Amino acid sequence: MDKKGITLVELLAALVLFGIVAALVSTILTTIIRANKDIQISTQANSEGNYLVTVLESEFSKFELDTLPTTCSGTSCILTSNARFVLVDNNLELDLDTLQLSISEESNGIRIINENLTDSIVMTNRLLIVDYFDLNLSISHSIIDNKLRVQIEIELIDEYSKSHIYLFSFIYELPA
Repeated sequence: MDKKGITLVELLAALVLFGIVAALVSTILTTIIRANKDIQISTQANSEGNYLVTVLESEFSKFELDTLPTTCSGTSCILTSNARFVLVDNNLELDLDTLQLSISEESNGIRIINENLTDSIVMTNRLLIVDYFDLNLSISHSIIDNKLRVQIEIELIDEYSKSHIYLFSFIYELPA
């Protein structure tokens, strides 16, 4: 007698094989999705961190320091300057206004204030908000051989509690 069809053993074997293949495929897909998410988070952290470092670098490079900092530790830094040369009508002139540069952590962002204390003019007041990450800011300074080194550590913590750390360092030559 010629029977067409499958036996119960063949059906069970096919179901077991299908289950194993489905488990492998779902594991691979889950791994790929997680890896893609990690790449997106790292890319976003690099974008945020590099932007913050670039802005800080710009603000520090525009600020001329001629005295030691008032305070520069923890999560804030205040630098004060009393004398610098400015270009007026193609001539260098000594400007004795007191300028102050303040950097501090505020509302999951970095507050940058650059102001002229002599004329009570705020030249820069920016709050750089960090999206998608928790921010930890750590600021320190050291003085070696008449040079002030300000170091800022920016730690961005993602939703999986992974830290992305960016370091910024700036050196001022102090007058003798």
